[in-house]
Amino acid sequence: MEPVEVIDRIKQRINEMSSSQRAIAEFFIEHYDKAVFMTAAKVGRAVGVSESTVVRFASALGYEGYPEFQEALQEVLKSKLTTVDRLVGSTEGLDEENWISRVFQDDMELVARTMTEVDYSAVEQAVKMLSTSKRVRIIGYRSTFSLAFFMGFYLRWILPDVSVLGYGTADMYDQMANIGVGDTVVALSFPRYSMVTVELIRLARENGANTIAITDSVLSPLTEYADTVLLAKSGFRHFADSFVGPLSLVNVLVAGVGALRRGATIEALDRLERLWETHEVYWKPGSRKK
Repeated sequence: MEPVEVIDRIKQRINEMSSSQRAIAEFFIEHYDKAVFMTAAKVGRAVGVSESTVVRFASALGYEGYPEFQEALQEVLKSKLTTVDRLVGSTEGLDEENWISRVFQDDMELVARTMTEVDYSAVEQAVKMLSTSKRVRIIGYRSTFSLAFFMGFYLRWILPDVSVLGYGTADMYDQMANIGVGDTVVALSFPRYSMVTVELIRLARENGANTIAITDSVLSPLTEYADTVLLAKSGFRHFADSFVGPLSLVNVLVAGVGALRRGATIEALDRLERLWETHEVYWKPGSRKK
């Protein structure tokens, strides 16, 4: 079921619903920006019905259960909700019992779903692209810069020419000017999608570079310009995006490149270790004071 159908589906079926279901439907239509963050139990309390009635409401719309319905609703709103909307919606849930463990549980579910739903053949293809490229450019603007930096930090250890375009990069078009055949560009973006990231992966594709998109959905604007698409589950129950799923996927790619280039990786890391030792990059007992 396409996520864009959720609100319309509710409106289309509202006249067929029981009085309890209609109350739930009206609540979601009028308060979707807050309801998207709420558990079935909390929706039930707000409407004045039982949690099981809310679950049955989701099933009546064609979903396997409330979590699937909630995720579909979130997909609709990912690109629309502002950070203020997210903050208001998410903080209202902080009075729930065990909210700390719920946040951890949400993150664990994102990693688990990324692992089970990502296309493993696409991952292997991306690893080969990165391992054989002359140059690698990793694009991550706004909040995804953290992912791009992490990926670039480790790939620089084992690949000859890697750079990250993101936070503080003023010359991004200059750095992309000579990227073409034989190079690979990795673009990371999640709702709300960065316009700069979309433009840069488009430019890379036009110049003949291999392109990899790490994003959340086939509906993402990045997929139009990607040779290889890797989907990872991100979360937005809170005003700060949860990128544990995409980060885990980035870890897989880095590990894969290291394994595929095992001999070269060992040599590169050995050189780095000697350099770090000489310049005391890492603290150890007995290190001299700087």
